[in-house]
Amino acid sequence: MRIIVRGNLPGDQIYKATCSHCKTQFECLKHEGDFFAGDQRDGPFLRVICPVCTQKAIAYPTGKYEDRSKDNSRWGGSSLNTDRTSSLAEQYANPASQFDR
Repeated sequence: MRIIVRGNLPGDQIYKATCSHCKTQFECLKHEGDFFAGDQRDGPFLRVICPVCTQKAIAYPTGKYEDRSKDNSRWGGSSLNTDRTSSLAEQYANPASQFDR
């Protein structure tokens, strides 16, 4: 298989919540909460735990997505590891090199 133009994987959707108990406003990623599809009136939402008071909070989508194309230390994550891809590309370019080891 040959990649003509390499794309980027979409990141997690960013949700924003305001805790009804302590009034803390925070953002979280979709995988950090329990997803509910909602209905036509409310739309999708997450049930998350407030990082300050540990009460349940409801988070709604912001319409933004996590950027996976660069290091994203804001979320404690890192960029995608492309080392494996480049080493595979090198093996395909020079198949004899894998037997030299």
